[in-house]
Amino acid sequence: MRYAVILAGGSGTRFWPVSRKRHPKQLIPLLDGKTLLEATVERIAPLFPPERIMAAVTEDLAPKVAQALVGLPPENLVVEPAGRNTAPCIALAAREIGRRDRRATMAVFPADHYIPDQEAFLPILEAALRVAEEKGVLVTFGIRPDRPHTGYGYIERGEEVERVMGVPIYRVRSFREKPNQQVAQRYLEAGNYAWNGGIFVWRTDIIDEEIATFLPEVAQGLRDVEEISDPEERRRRLSEIYSTFPNISIDYAILEKSDRIVMVEIDTRWSDVGA
Repeated sequence: MRYAVILAGGSGTRFWPVSRKRHPKQLIPLLDGKTLLEATVERIAPLFPPERIMAAVTEDLAPKVAQALVGLPPENLVVEPAGRNTAPCIALAAREIGRRDRRATMAVFPADHYIPDQEAFLPILEAALRVAEEKGVLVTFGIRPDRPHTGYGYIERGEEVERVMGVPIYRVRSFREKPNQQVAQRYLEAGNYAWNGGIFVWRTDIIDEEIATFLPEVAQGLRDVEEISDPEERRRRLSEIYSTFPNISIDYAILEKSDRIVMVEIDTRWSDVGA
C-alpha cells in the first residue's frame, strides 16, 4: 500500500506576524481561500485515498491540524512530542506506517509548497512511487531552477539510470548547502543542479534499514517505545526519549550518506512559500 505523510509542523517567519508558532503559514488561507495544508492534500489526493494520508505534527499544533483536515482519521495524525527536525519525525511516521504494512511505500511532502500544475507533477510522483516500490531506492525530488536562488539547498544531478513512465531517474552526485549568489549562478549555468525540493519517496522497510544504520539511537528508541503495551506509558516514554534524539534533517542524517539515493526532477512552477 501507499501512504502519504505531510510534514505539517513549522511556523515560518516570512509572513510574521500573521504566521507564527501557534498559527503557522500552512494553516493560513493563502491560495484562493485555501490553506497550504489543504492545497497539499488536494494535490496528492488522486494517488492517495484519505485513509492513507497522514499528517506529522508537534503536540502544540495537533488540534489545529486535526481541525483543518476534517476528513483525516484521528489515527493518521503522527504526533511528535517536540520538534526535532525532519529525521526523527520521518522515522516516527515510518514506524507507524510500517506497523500497518511492513513494505508500504511512503511519500513525504512539506505542507508549505505551492505546485499549481498538478497534471505535470502527478506523473513524476507516480514514477517515483513505482521506482521506489520496485527497486528499493530512496527517491528525492529536485526542482529545476529558473534563477540563481540562494535560499535553497541544491542537488547535483548525476547520470540517468532509467526511465519510468517516460520520467528520467537520475543518480545523485552530491547535496550542496545554500550557496551565495555567485555559486548559485554557476549552478544555474552548469545545468545539472536542482533545488532540493524536500519531497521524498521510499519503502518503509528500506528507510527503516537506513535509519538503523545512520541513526541507530533513533531506531532503537522507537523500537523500545513500541514494545510498551500501555498507551499512556507509551506516550510518556516517547516524550522522554524523543527529547534525546538528534535535531537533524533527513538530508544530513540519511540522504547524504546513503548509496540508495536517486532523484527525479520537477520542471514546472514551484515555490516553497515563505522560504
